[in-house]
Amino acid sequence: MIDDDFSYLVRRVDQELALAQKARHPRAVAAHYQLSCAYLDQLELLTGTKRATAH
Repeated sequence: MIDDDFSYLVRRVDQELALAQKARHPRAVAAHYQLSCAYLDQLELLTGTKRATAH
């Protein structure tokens, strides 16, 4: 089950990033990036890891 969840979340992050890159409207771009971050948050919870933040 965890492997399925992991695969799903990784796939969704990739899809949202791809959609953000294709979007033309700034709000759509922002929405896709926000969704990708939400999926990354779920991945962190699932794996018990933290992603690096840009400084």
